[in-house]
Amino acid sequence: MLNTIPEGVSNVVLHTGNMLYYTDVTKQVNMLTTEQIVEGLKTSISLFDKLPAAENDVLHLKRAMLINQTEEERKNLQTMIKVFITSPDLSSLRSALQYTIKDVGISCIDSVILSYINTVNDQKNILDDYMVMWKILEEFVQNGEVINLGISDIETDIFIQLYEAAQVKPSINQINLNACCVVPQDLQDFCKGRDIRILTHNDPLDILPVNELLPLFRVKNGQNESGDEKILSSAQVSWVTRFQAHIKCRGILASKGYIVKLKLGK
Repeated sequence: MLNTIPEGVSNVVLHTGNMLYYTDVTKQVNMLTTEQIVEGLKTSISLFDKLPAAENDVLHLKRAMLINQTEEERKNLQTMIKVFITSPDLSSLRSALQYTIKDVGISCIDSVILSYINTVNDQKNILDDYMVMWKILEEFVQNGEVINLGISDIETDIFIQLYEAAQVKPSINQINLNACCVVPQDLQDFCKGRDIRILTHNDPLDILPVNELLPLFRVKNGQNESGDEKILSSAQVSWVTRFQAHIKCRGILASKGYIVKLKLGK
């Protein structure tokens, strides 16, 4: 199950593939989101007979998100990507969407939701962070790759300021059920009449602690002349994306999977 990361690789992109095909995962109805991702990645990695060749410094472990669908059937899907990111790094946000859109094989995504959790607790610049990231999302709309934009776990006053300043207005606002059991009245009032959908979710703030991923891989032990391997000891999760596809007018889930970008430590 454990795989050795080739020398020279500093980034790993991991796919769960379509987790609806992983019955050992899907049959556990009370499994938390983080547990789903880790178990999905374990299953996905175990299906590789050997690791693919790295491209530059990136090891890309790709699995199909949509399986056996014809082009016509794909047109019948309602698609959504949620991006989980902890830094307002524009290159990370752009690569998260580029990887996901390309790898799922759909030229235009119906909705993209941004989940930005500021881990440094610097609230003074939080609106600036959202604004620079929003401009990246707007590029994907302007390029015809995304139709609707949404945002998750954002304070109401910041959301209103973002909405007023944005060129492409957010049409979805996701709130966490664990943090708020009642939708704030001022948020309800603002969204009413502006065609903004208020949705709920139960994703954890730290959706994928890096320590959950480290045991999945081995690296060469540079201090051991015998060439032994050791479990990966240091890495950083650059971003996580979740792709979901429902069959239009029927609401049936056709695909659900995650893609993770991992930056390896020195």
